[in-house]
Amino acid sequence: MSNRVALPSLLLRLLVLPFLHIPVTGQAKTFESVPDLQKAMYHIIDGYPCVRLLNVSGEIGCSNPGRGKVVAPIVKFKNADGQLSQPSTLLVAGDEMQNLFLRISNDQDFAQNVAGVLVESKDVSQSSGFSPVGKFPQAEFAPYKKHNFEWNPVGSGIMGNRYNFPVFLLSKNSTLSLQEFITKNGRRNKAEPIAVAEFDLVMQTTTVGTHDSESCLRQRSCLPLGGYSEQ
Repeated sequence: MSNRVALPSLLLRLLVLPFLHIPVTGQAKTFESVPDLQKAMYHIIDGYPCVRLLNVSGEIGCSNPGRGKVVAPIVKFKNADGQLSQPSTLLVAGDEMQNLFLRISNDQDFAQNVAGVLVESKDVSQSSGFSPVGKFPQAEFAPYKKHNFEWNPVGSGIMGNRYNFPVFLLSKNSTLSLQEFITKNGRRNKAEPIAVAEFDLVMQTTTVGTHDSESCLRQRSCLPLGGYSEQ
């Protein structure tokens, strides 16, 4: 048995879906209906997704690797040298996000076991600063040749990369909930459930094979950022 975290495709939310663990001794809990069972299995976790973006030359951003769900146990990313023995969903502090993505870019053995990433929310006053764009955003469009000035000192440039796994920034309350699940995972024994993330959100265009903005527009499969317009 396991706990799962699922993400519905329309609400852009993260759900924690725990499979029930009923002890051998003691009175087992009964459920009167399927909705009651679902309430016991699912825990709603709010998150803000990284999405797949298209331009004329290709793709950037994040998405499930295919059209199916991604399911993997949740583990805490503690340091840049740790190893993953199986596909895992990594819970990472905001200050460690850049180190994690650098590790993913440079270590293929590690990257192939990253099934998803959940980024903890943190107060701005407590953060050392982070920006997913580069230190010189859009340097290629600068009216001069020298691009070594750091307009954005905390920039990492990871936004311009393509990641074949889902990434979510958690809300403050969701961060606390996931940290609690991680703590329980650390104390569990083999007979107890483990928290597992289930990502049910593809975050890419609606038609297979549209890997750039031109093909996406031609097939009318692009989805607008910021919501849907009726106009």
